Amino acid sequence: MWIHPSHQPQARQLLLGVALLLFLVLLVSVWPMPASTRGLAAYLPLHSALETLSITLAALIFGLVWSLRREALPRNVLLLGAGFLGVALLDFSHMLSYSGMPDYVTPSGTDKALAARLLGALALLAAALPWGRERTRLPHWALLTLVLAAVAAVHALVLLRPQWLPAFFEAGQGLTGFKLGFEYALIALNLFTAALLLPHLHRPRQFHASGLLAAACTMALGEVFFTL
Repeated sequence: MWIHPSHQPQARQLLLGVALLLFLVLLVSVWPMPASTRGLAAYLPLHSALETLSITLAALIFGLVWSLRREALPRNVLLLGAGFLGVALLDFSHMLSYSGMPDYVTPSGTDKALAARLLGALALLAAALPWGRERTRLPHWALLTLVLAAVAAVHALVLLRPQWLPAFFEAGQGLTGFKLGFEYALIALNLFTAALLLPHLHRPRQFHASGLLAAACTMALGEVFFTL
């Protein structure tokens, strides 16, 4: 048995779920979609509903961690909590600035969506690094301030200086090379995180490695759709 018994039964259930998601990704990638589904991904009410779910889940991660901030949590837990507060805020701004929404400081469009997924991938990577499992002496408010400052910097760049950013989508041509490269980099980043977590399944459980592994794999699979 290559998975240590201390990770059971959650590890097998989570890995089975990831395998099912991989099958669905492959199926959707090769199966011709019905004509009635064309344009569904850009349907504004559906996008807003899914973004609301994403924002809620990210906020719940932060809320759970923040409620336990005085319990001398390991550094990786605090990093996850603070990071996903940033994800929630960036996703909220993305929802307000999506194509078809009123102007959100600048004209709305599809070029305001990458920062949240990058921050989520970096938060998972930070949680997977070996130094992250140590108890931290950094005040929780300092880490929170750092994340909020990063979110503010992203807003300032995207909303006030959009001309500094390369184009992600060109009408009539589709995704730009920069956009595709960025998405492939996010896939690689999430898979690297998964690779760091995989050896922990061989050893006695010290933290919920299988849960973080499944999250990293799921985020990598989700990024595949942004390359198509």
